[in-house]
Amino acid sequence: MPVVVVRQRIQELSIMIRSKAFLGGLLSSLSNLRAQPWIGGGNCQVGVW
Repeated sequence: MPVVVVRQRIQELSIMIRSKAFLGGLLSSLSNLRAQPWIGGGNCQVGVW
């Protein structure tokens, strides 16, 4: 395989891994927001979304 093709595949794989990690983190954050009750504190106001 030419070096150019190998570099392109590595770059594509890297982008795919970062995208999956970003989506996984985003979904995890959203599920944590739904699972945990809002208890006001800090800069949060009770019952305000």
